Amino acid sequence: MLLKSVGNIFAHDPTPLFPESPALSIVDSIEKVQTARKTPLLFPTETFGSTPYQIASYGAAADSIPDGLLIAAYNKDGRRTFEFSVYPNETMDQARSRIGETNAEPVKIGDVDGLLFHVNRSLPLCEPASEPRPIRLCQLGDMVAFAHEGAVYQVASDGIAMTDGELVAVGRSIVPETKTNPIGEKRELVPAPVIVVPPAPATTP
Repeated sequence: MLLKSVGNIFAHDPTPLFPESPALSIVDSIEKVQTARKTPLLFPTETFGSTPYQIASYGAAADSIPDGLLIAAYNKDGRRTFEFSVYPNETMDQARSRIGETNAEPVKIGDVDGLLFHVNRSLPLCEPASEPRPIRLCQLGDMVAFAHEGAVYQVASDGIAMTDGELVAVGRSIVPETKTNPIGEKRELVPAPVIVVPPAPATTP
């Protein structure tokens, strides 16, 4: 019965990779994201072999989508391993409300206090790769979120593709490291490699 139900769920057009909106733009490189924004964003430098598949940038608010939202889907071996998001002008209290999970484990993201959420406590439903969207998608249920410079940064996975430790490590790689020089001043080192997103395969009409 469960298999039949799952089959019925997926007997339609593939789920869009990103929330649909007239303000949605698909960006093909992190460099272009940085150029288009007044305030540069930080991106993960530890991805455990995953690479950006597509990046979505929203230029205006619509429904539950805030103005300036950025979502980057990371892929490895034909599967979305994690999703990296930046919610501008959001607080951690607002993030907790948006995620809808009251229980969260405190985690340290560099010098920042973050939270680890487990929203989906069962095996995630997965949708296979298809011609219009050639990567496998599973429900996102594990999330690390933290506030940094007026935005909430979030890394989410499905609970299978990445462990909690890997999820936290990706989050920690977003925040610049701080080192103390001999006179005790903190110096910020910003990891900012330019990662080019390969274009999505052409689809057949």
